[in-house]
Amino acid sequence: MAKFASYLFNRKGKRSAVCDDFSMRTNIYDKNDCAIVLTVSGETDKIIERIIALKNDGIRVIVIANSASSSAAKMADLAICYYVPSDRNQYFYSSATQVPVIYILETLADSLIEYGIE
Repeated sequence: MAKFASYLFNRKGKRSAVCDDFSMRTNIYDKNDCAIVLTVSGETDKIIERIIALKNDGIRVIVIANSASSSAAKMADLAICYYVPSDRNQYFYSSATQVPVIYILETLADSLIEYGIE
């Protein structure tokens, strides 16, 4: 999903990059940058640590998550939540759908263009 989002924003003329390596430094970003964090639960240690690091470096954080009551959503400058039930089967595979996330990302990318946000 993060790669899709990065490609989408780049196609819309907004510089973006994927960070799927949580050891990546956060102090390389410009203070005008914004991080979009994708998380279903919003409760994993790595996601919470990454949000703290980004915010400590002055980066605005938008979280797209399944619940506004998650830790990640509460820490974000803006939380966009979609509330879709998620279950796990006997092998612990998540049944979380990504359809709402795709819609949110496409709407967000189009809105940036519409409102002339650089």
